[in-house]
Amino acid sequence: MALARIKTWVAGDTLTAADLNAEFNNILNNPISLISPTTGAINFQSSVAHTNLAVSALSGTSGSTGQVATINTAAGAVIWAAAAGGGVDPTISLDPASAVFTSANFPQLVKSTMANWPKYLLAYDQGTREEAQWYVVISTNITSVTSAQVELWLVATSSGGASVWDVNTRFLTSGIDVDVLGSTTVSSTATSVASTLVNRIQFGISASSWAPPGILQIMIGRNTTDAGDVSTGDQYLYHAAIKLDV
Repeated sequence: MALARIKTWVAGDTLTAADLNAEFNNILNNPISLISPTTGAINFQSSVAHTNLAVSALSGTSGSTGQVATINTAAGAVIWAAAAGGGVDPTISLDPASAVFTSANFPQLVKSTMANWPKYLLAYDQGTREEAQWYVVISTNITSVTSAQVELWLVATSSGGASVWDVNTRFLTSGIDVDVLGSTTVSSTATSVASTLVNRIQFGISASSWAPPGILQIMIGRNTTDAGDVSTGDQYLYHAAIKLDV
């Protein structure tokens, strides 16, 4: 505490009204100095409401720019940590029914024959490279993207086996030519899938050049010319997603 006594008393001193009033007034007129800085932890009773504390009144002297106060689940304590997309990294869902196709070598959009969960799927051929494209607006609520991951959910048709997939992306901002291929295509390693079951594969892609707001162009193709693609049947793209690290 920073509040000091006005007078130090010794044996034989006479207590006057002026001295007594001065000592009480010192406390009453300086309540913040009496408790600040604290010399121990303050326990706020949970059943008592503490009101009128504006966010602007908080001072993050123990944190740094861009961090938020969050719960450390391991220790059960509040810590300063990096904020990521408001606490959760965004995921962009790529529905097969919203895909756009080129004029040749594109997967067929088919409806599943399942009785309980009908869904549109993209059927990628086992012997010919086929591509599908998506276009997603990333607005100003995301200020930057450091990296991203592609997530593909696949269903093999008649048989399983390893397949290889690749993704090309390009981020468009105002004034950029829309019809230019992205500079880098990233491929997955050969990934075995089980027939008739939903199979998930995931791999990272570069996203550091994405500078929202803008339009993200996404191409997903099956790399049938890769030696690792040995699946003996078509494969359905059940769903896809792009996970952003922001």
